[in-house]
Amino acid sequence: MIWFLGCQQQLVEADKVSKEAPDTATVQSEEAHDSATFDDDDSALELDSSIRPQRYPVELVQECFDQNSNLERSVHVLHSYQLLIEQEGGTVLFDEATGTQTFVSQSTKVDGLVYQNSRLVLVEGKIYLWEEELELLELNQLIEVPIERIETDGERLYLYGFGRLFVLFEGRLTEIRIDGVSHIFNFTFSSTGELWLTDPWTLSLDSSLSATNYDARWPADDLFFDGKHLWIQSSGELWSQREGQEISLDFDAPVVQIKGSSKDGRLWIGTEQGVIVAHKGSYYEVDLPVGVWKDVDDHGRLLVQTEVGLCRYSIDRPVVWVGLEDRPTLRAQDQLALIPTAAQDVVDLRAYLGSEPLEVDADPWRVHLDPDAFPSGVHSLRFVIEGEERIDVDEASVYFEVLPQATWEADVLPIAQQRCFFCHSGATITPLSESQQWSSRIDEILDLVSEQIMPPGGPYLSEEEILILRGWENGGFE
Repeated sequence: MIWFLGCQQQLVEADKVSKEAPDTATVQSEEAHDSATFDDDDSALELDSSIRPQRYPVELVQECFDQNSNLERSVHVLHSYQLLIEQEGGTVLFDEATGTQTFVSQSTKVDGLVYQNSRLVLVEGKIYLWEEELELLELNQLIEVPIERIETDGERLYLYGFGRLFVLFEGRLTEIRIDGVSHIFNFTFSSTGELWLTDPWTLSLDSSLSATNYDARWPADDLFFDGKHLWIQSSGELWSQREGQEISLDFDAPVVQIKGSSKDGRLWIGTEQGVIVAHKGSYYEVDLPVGVWKDVDDHGRLLVQTEVGLCRYSIDRPVVWVGLEDRPTLRAQDQLALIPTAAQDVVDLRAYLGSEPLEVDADPWRVHLDPDAFPSGVHSLRFVIEGEERIDVDEASVYFEVLPQATWEADVLPIAQQRCFFCHSGATITPLSESQQWSSRIDEILDLVSEQIMPPGGPYLSEEEILILRGWENGGFE
């Protein structure tokens, strides 16, 4: 196995790495058949409800990067401000923060992502670590097929190729197989390890890779989990599933494609008559130029290769801030580079921390942040972006604090034992008795305890205890 360490933005092999073949998690799909519907009666296909969503017309924010008209060229998002783009002679990395292009490979079919602070790129079916040059990972020796697709939820790395799915988690590689099925067609996942696979029917797995449901009512052409809803596209129709409820969505025309951002939660829906964007329970009707949908970044912006070039579209104007994207904790005074969407059309950009205005520089856009000037804790960073024809508002969160050093055994485990074990130890749906179970759900846990949703009814965690949890996360879950 390969152990990925995010320390100092390096990917290293651990001293106790196993070089054995990957584990195999064989899912007995029959375990979930009791909750699936196989009746021939028409009632077996009935949904909880069918709706025709109200749609609100909205103007798209557009920016184009070049005039290359090759509709088939490869384009992938490596980071919100870094794109892997096929050019003549190979693939380059375009960095919006610096405005530079860096040669990556002579191959024209390159994908990539950032996994635990390391840049991984997929070239010709192999995974490489990319620092100053490409370094082939030993991980490739453990996978018998060329890799076609890589995804991550931050903690897990999903590798898919030729109908086979592998998951790398905490240094251990596991292949997921469905009993009696030789080919997995597609997959999507949650941030806490739940998986949905198609064979082509939809099989649900929990974070322990145990089957929880097998839905054989319709084959899934595509599926996507937005953080709350599971979306299933099948034969021109679109369903949304959440907490056991299923809703059929009627857009007056067959659905032909979907593409979304699991981090942002936006879903782009292409029908035979137009394009709709689903976001936070609302549906927006947009006028999108004809082209090939390539990718969606962490801010929900859709990359489309059109006949006039590669363009990016958004229903609003998100601001990407460079340096604190993955862990927004600021301990010292700093200047953060800002990249507003369609920056060439931005007339003015103002920033506020709560109600306090911040100093912002233009050309390039930068905001000045000083943790000593504000109380410790989470603060709302708000941007007001004035364009030539519209004004947009974007928000992000930043944490000001010199976080304490914390370990699982000495600091976090006592909190878990006192506050959480009553409901979350032993045989429970959401076990939280081990370090790994906490680290894989840390964002969800921090949200719930900060909003005093958990523990239910209290007593709630103190600010000092929440600070310990953040310090443990910031220190790499030691």
